[in-house]
Amino acid sequence: MTKRLYIVRGHTLVEFVIAIALGLVVTAGAVSLYTTQRTVFERASDAMRIREAGLTALTLMGQQLQMAGFVPADVMRFNRPPPLFGCSGGRPTGADDSIACEALPSRSDGIVARYVGDNVSTWPSATGQSTDCLGQAVTNNNAALGGQGVLVVNRYFARVCGSTGEPEHYCEGNGKAGSAQPLVEGVERMRLKYWPAG
Repeated sequence: MTKRLYIVRGHTLVEFVIAIALGLVVTAGAVSLYTTQRTVFERASDAMRIREAGLTALTLMGQQLQMAGFVPADVMRFNRPPPLFGCSGGRPTGADDSIACEALPSRSDGIVARYVGDNVSTWPSATGQSTDCLGQAVTNNNAALGGQGVLVVNRYFARVCGSTGEPEHYCEGNGKAGSAQPLVEGVERMRLKYWPAG
């Protein structure tokens, strides 16, 4: 009877340690690549949100600023207040015909746009009235218009919200005076530059 001798050959401890080290290097590289890609994606996403917020704020405000000074052709008599009023480093406050500036800690500028609204120049409310920047119905508030159209006064500014602590771009329309509503969040400061005639 012959005896067969089997030799079992295993891996040495050195080979095992090398395999673990290579596995860790590959895993660390994959985790690092994933973390870097995720950070880049989050930054790009934040930048896109900032651009969209700024574009939305400028679009909403720009539409109203383009209307500043507008008076429909059928309004015969109109004692016109200045169509634009700006505050440097402050928020427009006070009555619609005597606006003043209240300083803001953020030093954000504010602006007021005035125009005569009718159902063509503004979106009509559910009751058929002209609306302000927040879509609130504006009642006939100016006797000088002779019952035709209404004076729409929209105030824009940026400030930190008292309840959330986040900076926001606000509009306060004269449809419901004293009730400023945020239009866009993430707007820390508004800077306005004017080009006077002449």
